[in-house]
Amino acid sequence: MSTATVQKIREVNNRQLKAWYSWQLHVFANVFVLLAAAAFAISKLGPLSISDAAILVPAVVLWSVIEYAIHRFVLHGQFFSRLKFHREHSVFHHGYFTDREMSLERPVDVNRILLFTIDLVTVILLDALISFSLSLVIGQKNGLLFFVAGVIYIALYETVHALCHLEFSRGFKVLSPFIRHHEKHHDPKVMARSNFAIVFPFVDSLFLTKE
Repeated sequence: MSTATVQKIREVNNRQLKAWYSWQLHVFANVFVLLAAAAFAISKLGPLSISDAAILVPAVVLWSVIEYAIHRFVLHGQFFSRLKFHREHSVFHHGYFTDREMSLERPVDVNRILLFTIDLVTVILLDALISFSLSLVIGQKNGLLFFVAGVIYIALYETVHALCHLEFSRGFKVLSPFIRHHEKHHDPKVMARSNFAIVFPFVDSLFLTKE
């Protein structure tokens, strides 16, 4: 995809944004939703113990596998090509950013990096549904811990994904592996078959999809 094509897609997308759209409000709303979801679950859990923390860590990693599956089979899977989530990701996000045009040019470009707040709420509701279903098997407390792990993972996902698209991030060596991994995913030739993991790139190695 040429630079001119990417620029055209960005111009068309930004013209279609609602007049009231504000990237600052977008960031604030997403942070608020994530904090509210975490605060609600933690209020139900009460004080966390060391054993609770020991559960949270593997649960966050497990959420990365769930995200990998959604990213690979829903957001890039042909069977789901008519879904809004699929179009938003495979068509618009990957049209807005390619491996040669990864960085945002203006703050408003955040609209194609972060989940829209309504989509973020939908993802958290999915987290709640999965966690509630698990709680019937593993108990209410562990179900709540799994929900909190999901919220933590979503926050990590949004943060790492944003950093992969911010130019200043390239100055930090610790972020280089994440940026290179995600940059390869934005190559139009391989985006549907490789490098789906965001927070934990090693997940692609586990499933033999690392480019």
